[in-house]
Amino acid sequence: MPRDRVCQLALVSGSFTEALTAALRERQVHGLVLIFRRGEMEEVSAQSDVLSAFLNLPIRLVPYDDDASPEQMAIIMREAIKDLCQDYATIEVNIGAADKVQAVSGLLAAMAHGLPCFDVINGQIVPLPTPPSGLRVGLSEEKLSILAALWETGGKVEGLEKLSKRTGMSRALLSYHIRGSERTPGLEALGFVKVSRVGRRTSVELTPLGRLVAASVG
Repeated sequence: MPRDRVCQLALVSGSFTEALTAALRERQVHGLVLIFRRGEMEEVSAQSDVLSAFLNLPIRLVPYDDDASPEQMAIIMREAIKDLCQDYATIEVNIGAADKVQAVSGLLAAMAHGLPCFDVINGQIVPLPTPPSGLRVGLSEEKLSILAALWETGGKVEGLEKLSKRTGMSRALLSYHIRGSERTPGLEALGFVKVSRVGRRTSVELTPLGRLVAASVG
């Protein structure tokens, strides 16, 4: 795989040809993935044909239903990365042609995945702050598996027994990774889960941050 091959994930809505062309003139991109609402399929397809001919780029279309939440956008990006961007060394996110809802979801999803992200303002590229290693940086495999298990159960469980069965961890080990210790913060202290008592049971629920990271992990 050439080290300089770049795949751009562009969130688009409405008339986006001019905004994308301005961005692509300043960046060397070898593949383009357009992410958009399914209701705009006809308009996006027409503009995609124009862009593909003008820029001589392979373009893939990824429609989604209605407005995607940040965690849903994280899933869309995760699947696009897996299925459409395997032959590229670098993946970046462009929200310059997105509307406000898409821009927020796109930026947060890019942060979750640790992807570089930028806006386009008056034809100029404006880099946005995203952590290179994503929002999961510093999380052990055990903590990530707990987040994934919670995600699979709808984001919340009552009783550590259910989590224990799904993760294969003992209740003591689960408690350590969730509650943490004096030296090591757990998922609760890091803001990924909310812990409460329901009768004699311990309830563990993903926070919005936890849902976003869990969605990016899959």
